[in-house]
Amino acid sequence: MNARWAGRRAGARLHLVRHGQSTWNAEGLLQGQTLHVPLSPDGVKQALTVAEALEREPVGEVWTSDQLRCVQTAELVAARHHLRVRRSVLLREQCHGIWEGTPVAGRAAVLAAADPDWAPAGGETPRELLGRAGRFLGALNAGAPHRVAATGPDVVVVSHGETIRALFAAALGLGVERMPTHIPVNGTVHTISPGPVPAEPAPLDHRTASRPEAERIT
Repeated sequence: MNARWAGRRAGARLHLVRHGQSTWNAEGLLQGQTLHVPLSPDGVKQALTVAEALEREPVGEVWTSDQLRCVQTAELVAARHHLRVRRSVLLREQCHGIWEGTPVAGRAAVLAAADPDWAPAGGETPRELLGRAGRFLGALNAGAPHRVAATGPDVVVVSHGETIRALFAAALGLGVERMPTHIPVNGTVHTISPGPVPAEPAPLDHRTASRPEAERIT
């Protein structure tokens, strides 16, 4: 079962950040779990804008996927709070198997309409992705008492478009059928605030730190 985010009960917020534009985003290539794709020059600017947007928030931890485009984004955010970046493989992007490194065009619509238990050969299904997001939140919940007593209660998580959808659903206790359909664009912050979960959660609540052309798949 997916672990809801316990920080909602402790007055903390969860800031879900999609990494800045990568070089493969700019080239229109499907990245998935390809590790060493860096930020583009525009992506660095987006990451700096995200860091500025979160600078005054009471952030106690900054977590990131271990994929380079996220690490580079997270380091800029963490520097504003004098925090070290914590990495987790559980925050990696959804694996797209044999499709990784191929053009996004023609793939995005197939992935968006796919059955929750389907993936390209060697890839990860949406249901598996949601389970992975829940495992990350379970680990995050375990560290909540230390975090609230440290520099601040809020948590920043830098991840990828598909994974942020799954984290949002897991944090609110939603099933795979109710995962948001919206994939956040590069350089946006999606904040989950304390309070009761509504019967029909609204689409991802976000603040746009920059306004690049929408990237449908990371």
